[in-house]
Amino acid sequence: MLLALLSAHFWCGEVTTFFWNKGQPNNYGGNEDYGAIKNGHNLTWNDGPAHWDLAFLCYKVHAIRTRMTWDEALQYCRTHHHDLASVASETEMMLIEKELRKELSSLDVWVGLIFMDANWQWTDGQPFEFENWGPFEKPICPDITFEVGTLANVSGIKGWNAVKMQNVFVSVFGKYVYPYQST
Repeated sequence: MLLALLSAHFWCGEVTTFFWNKGQPNNYGGNEDYGAIKNGHNLTWNDGPAHWDLAFLCYKVHAIRTRMTWDEALQYCRTHHHDLASVASETEMMLIEKELRKELSSLDVWVGLIFMDANWQWTDGQPFEFENWGPFEKPICPDITFEVGTLANVSGIKGWNAVKMQNVFVSVFGKYVYPYQST
């Protein structure tokens, strides 16, 4: 999320790649404190004023309390939502943790992390660039004995944990971004 403070732009969360349109952000008129993706500018970012009327994207985490295996959880999320959650940045990790604190007492939940083709990857196709194994070590081939990942909490230290696909956990969750277009 782009915020303005004392005429300087900064980001909430971890952002390492920027897609600003040429000459942006320019704070035209001194009141462009918000970020937008402009379709006419090759889907690049523009700063803009609060009064623009635009469609928007929402981010939603669904916490599901039903105990399921990883395969069952993946099927459920793909049927009812979009996919199991990927955690592609520290910001996404914080957003998911915030929702889990509201919804669940246990933090061990399935995520869309799977070991396939000799690599860890996200089931929704997000690039696997951000890693947060927490107190656990990343399993490395050929010693791989675990196939999928959970978001776990061990003595207050949060991170990913690799486990067997057949394990059953208290909850699963999926995240998706969807556009909203007013009618």
